[in-house]
Amino acid sequence: MNDPETYSHNNQPQKIRVEAFFKNYGEDLKKEFDGKEIDLLDIGVGCGKILNEVIIAQSGLKFSNIVAVDVNEDMLKYSIENYGSEPISFEVLDAGKELPDNFKNRKFDLITSFFCIHWINDFNVLFENIRNLLKPNGIFCCIFFQVKRSVAKNLEEADDAVRNLVQYENRPNFRIEGDPSEVVRGHLSDNNMEVVHMTYGDDAFIFEDLDAIKGFSDPLAPNLANLPDEEKLSAFGTLTELFEMEFEDDKLVFGLRTVTFMAKKLADD
Repeated sequence: MNDPETYSHNNQPQKIRVEAFFKNYGEDLKKEFDGKEIDLLDIGVGCGKILNEVIIAQSGLKFSNIVAVDVNEDMLKYSIENYGSEPISFEVLDAGKELPDNFKNRKFDLITSFFCIHWINDFNVLFENIRNLLKPNGIFCCIFFQVKRSVAKNLEEADDAVRNLVQYENRPNFRIEGDPSEVVRGHLSDNNMEVVHMTYGDDAFIFEDLDAIKGFSDPLAPNLANLPDEEKLSAFGTLTELFEMEFEDDKLVFGLRTVTFMAKKLADD
């Protein structure tokens, strides 16, 4: 994502779903922590808006320490400039790779990751890292999307130039067959975590115009930005067809599947 400001202005579909998460499960979260101040790790903080305007402002939880991480340094810089204040610290971390030394001995009561883990290549490493970063009885809250199977098939059959635009070979989680929530359940179980809540089903992101979708399409097709200007519009049109986006009432609709869950780490074995 090369334009954090555009993403921040146009991530309302993600924000709405995170607000719904805390509306549905916020009371259960508050019961888990019983009013105590907790240490939070937010993975994939992005532009910082959801962390500050939803997790902090709307969850009803009390935080003694907040660590916000992202793999994208431009996003972190934007977050610091717009939301940087105590008790938040911002750090670079790729949660899909082996934890660096400065994270190996850190533990958190709550880990959140909203609309991030679908960009992570290796779920095995990711969920092992979550387990290692959580305290016993700690909570992991997450929302991620999965492309429809028909979209995955379109990408499988696309030519190399299109596959390169979306970095297809680095997106194994776009190619999960069947029910992705069952894949998640397996990873959670293998890493000593049990599901507290989980929902999975068809969803749709609705964008008011082409500018609104830019903050979403940049990570969806990261190499689109590298094309010459005269080729971008045509390539975007191709991607719109492959991802089966449709115009309805002058709005662009992207159908997908969403997995939402809250899981609890059991006592250390």
